[in-house]
Amino acid sequence: MKRLFHLAIGGTTITSEGLGEIENLLNEADWYRHGAYSWFVYADGSLDYWRDRLRQLTALSGQASFFLSEINQGQNAGYLLQTGWEWLNKPR
Repeated sequence: MKRLFHLAIGGTTITSEGLGEIENLLNEADWYRHGAYSWFVYADGSLDYWRDRLRQLTALSGQASFFLSEINQGQNAGYLLQTGWEWLNKPR
């Protein structure tokens, strides 16, 4: 079952190569990057599946921490760029 979740990474600076590694993995899904180290992701698989896949990446080894949380569509508020709202609200 596909689900919408948020991925946030902290605790480190990620190189452009590291960001490429993360986004190559996320290419298995539909994603939108809305911050330096923050993505909305619409994907198959559980949060545990994605946690385990992300932890295997070189970019997230060592001091990097990350957080995954499922998003309940229709139950969100904030100030995003219009493209972010369009991505979140597109029919799925």
